[in-house]
Formats: sequence, structure tokens, C-alpha cells
Amino acid sequence: DRSPSRGLGDVYKRQLEDIQIQMDDALAECEVEVFSPELGADYKTTDGLADKPKIIETSDNEKNGQIAEIIAPGYQRRMPNDDYEVIIEAKVAIHVFKK
Repeated sequence: DRSPSRGLGDVYKRQLEDIQIQMDDALAECEVEVFSPELGADYKTTDGLADKPKIIETSDNEKNGQIAEIIAPGYQRRMPNDDYEVIIEAKVAIHVFKK
């Protein structure tokens, strides 16, 4: 049994996918790229990260301050000198040591 609302959901999903493709193309034309920091990198020394990361407690002191999870990627724009300007900072979770 195929209800009309199910068919509408499929239509909306396709429309959203089309919009996503158009947005990705527009961002690429402006030399905007999606970036994600490296898991395990030090939060304090990694550029392009949002303030107030989500905290994940760990009993491993070696992981303290390391990026544990990417919640949302960031967006950056390539500059004429090949540097990058961060437009939207990546949101991450970090490990925090707790005995």
C-alpha cells in the first residue's frame, strides 16, 4: 500500500538533494571548500575550530584535549595567495581526561 504522503516524502527528498547539488556547485565556483580537522589532533593548536566543543570524558590522559569526533565540518575559502580563510568553523567534540 503506497500512501500519497510517502510519495511526497520521496519528491521532497529528491528536491533537497537537487538543492544540495546546486549549493555545492555554487560554493565550488566561489572556491569555498568543506574541511574537517583530523581526529586525534590537538584542539588547542588546530585552526578553524568553533569555541565550546562538546566534551567526551576519557580515562586515557594521553587523549586529553584531542579531537574525538567531528560534529559538523567547516567551510573555508581559498585566497589568491593560496592561504585559506575560514568562513564557518568546524564543530567538534574533544576528549577530556577524568580520573
